[in-house]
Amino acid sequence: MRPSRALIAASLFLAAAVALTGCTATPPAATAGSVTVIDVWLADYEFPHFLDPIRAQADRFGREHPGYQVKIEAFDYLTMPERIAAAGRAGKGPDVAQYYYTASQEARDTVGANGRPLFAPIGTEIAGRKEILGVPVVVDDLVPAARDYYSFGGVPFSMPKNVSTAVLYSNMEMLTAAGVTQPPQTWSELEADCAAIARTATHPPNCVTWANQGWFFQEAVGEQGGLLVDNDNGRSGRAEAVDLASPAMMAWVGWWKKLTDEGYYVYTGTQQDFIGTTQAFLSQQVAFTFNSSVPADFFVGVAAGSGFTAQVSRLPYNGDAPYAGNQVGGDSLFLAAGLDPKTRDGALAFMQYLDAPDNESLEPLKPSAASARRREVETVAD
Repeated sequence: MRPSRALIAASLFLAAAVALTGCTATPPAATAGSVTVIDVWLADYEFPHFLDPIRAQADRFGREHPGYQVKIEAFDYLTMPERIAAAGRAGKGPDVAQYYYTASQEARDTVGANGRPLFAPIGTEIAGRKEILGVPVVVDDLVPAARDYYSFGGVPFSMPKNVSTAVLYSNMEMLTAAGVTQPPQTWSELEADCAAIARTATHPPNCVTWANQGWFFQEAVGEQGGLLVDNDNGRSGRAEAVDLASPAMMAWVGWWKKLTDEGYYVYTGTQQDFIGTTQAFLSQQVAFTFNSSVPADFFVGVAAGSGFTAQVSRLPYNGDAPYAGNQVGGDSLFLAAGLDPKTRDGALAFMQYLDAPDNESLEPLKPSAASARRREVETVAD
């Protein structure tokens, strides 16, 4: 996330149905001797060894495709869009660039030195092929919610690299002591569970916490099928206005206020405080917390070491409205427009290679001291 922009509320849905066209110029392939170099810029989220599996996959891809070398450079995800835009204006942009999911519209708006879109839709460049350089095309095998989020006008625009969503973490020992057998599914169930927990002799100081950050109210609106921005959340036209007083938003605000008034919700006093809310849950100061699905292994492992079970489940939703689903988070890979055919196919093949099930080998993530100091636990929370 970009703390300075508070998640840019509209950006979750700013998927305007505009077909971008690639550059027509075909520059010479970047080569090192007889090897075509694929320049890939990835986000560095400051987890220890975070990119090691990707670097290993890049090396293996090169061994399996001797005519290619995947060159990976890592940059801070907060400044990545500006860095890419500057490089594109100078005609030195990467062949493949990673963007955080809220910056997808920004990626589509970015132009190169010739004033044309810097990136081309991968669906157009794949052009119906089932394999590229012997690598199976797996776009159609992706979870539909992820593939569709990064599609425009029905055409996949970028390749999801990793996907997450917001989830509920529950202290099952506290629930069991209150006579509750499973995590709450709805807002009213969570409220009722908090009341039951408060009646136990060993209840925690508070019941639930989550970071005061835009992601969760966006999830709440999305779960209810509500609109955050105009023009059908940017699908029927360019989004221009954010509605922060919609019925879906006010339902969320009213429930949050009620939890606070009843003494169930606790605010750490710091906006976007994923670290403080995580610590509150893992130190058993609360029974529930909202966070990302990404650190699930971390939560479960630390909880087990502390003598309790942390169960992961779907984020509670408004039971008075039809459930519309959760939103995706994560990152995706964008393909530079105007690449020569050899570089283009190498880049596309590497994208498919990364997402192939046989090549998924990421290890559980643990936040580094540096990320903790910066309080950027959007890296823990997505």
